[in-house]
Amino acid sequence: MVKATASGFSTDTTSPGNESKFIFYSTDPLAHQEPNNADVVLVRAEQGRVHFAIVICETGEGSIKNWAENIDSSFEVFDNSGNIDHLKDQMNKTGKKTGSVQYILLAPKTDLNSVPFSKLEKKVLPDKFAIWSGEVDDPTELCHEYGNNIHKDLKDVGTGCFDWASKAENPIKYTAATHPLIPLQVVTFQIIRDKKIFENDEHPLEFNKDEFREEYKSHLQVEEKDGVIDQLVRSRTKEIFELAEQIGIYSSSKSDRKTVRDYRIMYPGNTDDPLDARKAVKEKYQKRAKEQKKKQLAFERTKMSFDTHQADLGDWSEDDNSDWDI
Repeated sequence: MVKATASGFSTDTTSPGNESKFIFYSTDPLAHQEPNNADVVLVRAEQGRVHFAIVICETGEGSIKNWAENIDSSFEVFDNSGNIDHLKDQMNKTGKKTGSVQYILLAPKTDLNSVPFSKLEKKVLPDKFAIWSGEVDDPTELCHEYGNNIHKDLKDVGTGCFDWASKAENPIKYTAATHPLIPLQVVTFQIIRDKKIFENDEHPLEFNKDEFREEYKSHLQVEEKDGVIDQLVRSRTKEIFELAEQIGIYSSSKSDRKTVRDYRIMYPGNTDDPLDARKAVKEKYQKRAKEQKKKQLAFERTKMSFDTHQADLGDWSEDDNSDWDI
């Protein structure tokens, strides 16, 4: 959903959403605010004002209550004039007034089939609210499904649907909220590739944490001050490092490393091929997931057996009140 929005409204003038004059600005807007369920912010800068469209992406058949809470949590953040001014400051648009701020719930069409749109609209706080559907496979479409109180040009471009993938390129590889497996694959590939091609490194499978952080940061589409972004990067990469060590794709053991760098990338063959490494990340993750699932199932079976045994003991102790002499 994030990819579809970013591509459909990319800064490329040929992007299908360009007719609305709204363009993709960033993912994870105001990422330093909590809670904040906004995934994408679109902006339209006019001569004297700036309009904003806050996109909240949902997948799966969530309850109306949960979706409404996610929309409202974003509304509470962006309804604060100080936070909107912060966005305008990032855009160097501080001299412009704030135009309309609208909120769009974006979800797969199949997940919207059972949603009573009018009921959801009544439960959310923002007046300027619309519901869009998105398809990421065939067809690759974004469609305005419901809601008249958003900017007319934004509503018009989505009415009747448009193919978000027809002309524009996807400007994002991942967001700060993406599952850590995805950036782990992307950055691992890029580190090995750069060390082999551009640095002629004798040990392309070994790197420092700062190298990883810089590469991770380079692919983020977050518009924030450097201090805030660096804090966000440290927090997210900490999670990625933990996952990498858990699945065994990264090792910090001295016995595995040939240099004093923080990590060595570990996979069968150690071919120095970035494609092999990227594939190994997924394979190791899947293997670990299967092992964890087996352990969980074994635990549940043991617990069920234990609980049943305890219940039997409880029944025995209640029924049998005789004294036992040892």
